[in-house]
Amino acid sequence: MSQAGFDPAVIEREQHLARRLAAAVQRIGNPDVIERVQQTLTSGSATELFGRLTDADASVVSAAHECVMLRFAYVVAVAARTFGFDADQRDDLVQRTFLGLPAVVARSAARGVAISNPDGWLRQRAYLIARQMRREERSIRARDIRAEPDVTAALPTSPEDALLGTVDASRTRERIDEALRLLAAEQPVWTELLRLHYREGLQLDEVAARLGRSHGTVRNDAQKARARLAAIIRERFPDLLPPRLDRSSEGDDATR
Repeated sequence: MSQAGFDPAVIEREQHLARRLAAAVQRIGNPDVIERVQQTLTSGSATELFGRLTDADASVVSAAHECVMLRFAYVVAVAARTFGFDADQRDDLVQRTFLGLPAVVARSAARGVAISNPDGWLRQRAYLIARQMRREERSIRARDIRAEPDVTAALPTSPEDALLGTVDASRTRERIDEALRLLAAEQPVWTELLRLHYREGLQLDEVAARLGRSHGTVRNDAQKARARLAAIIRERFPDLLPPRLDRSSEGDDATR
């Protein structure tokens, strides 16, 4: 056994991981299913664990997803350390690396492309996303010293665009964040899409790749998400709408 094997800190971390993996499996809830998958999820090989991400039982997929995150968190930690990320950036990298992982693996399997080395595959994924985060960071710094580009150009214009565009972000960012939280309670994927596209400035094809979805689906969802967010702003925060919109509406009413 290596010297690290006698390190109490290492042993404690391993025991903590084992407890968390066991808890993730128990959340499946069905004793028969737990018995069937417990060994694979807690101590199986990486390939076996990844195989459970495509299980027919959604509860098994959920547990496998959590176990993958727990067992391979070190991969993301190494990438974050390499890029000099702070704690918030590391957490963001974790979310991006593992977000939608079951769908990505399922699509790969459907195409007949096996992920034969999950450790290496996840390492590459984490490094690619970390580099993307660095590019986004540089882009944000560049926007701070020049006029912000129109990141909505990839989408067709709509009445919702006009409404959202009238919001004074400098004084209402907190309300907008609250509207996004309300949207997240209804449609978390839509909210993530808006965050990636508007807040981080990703193009729709980049958002599609990040979420593991087709470009057409992301484009359609973006339009629906904007419309729903605009509706939430109208319903919950009507004071965000500038007076000129109210006057315009009154004028329209007077001419009917």
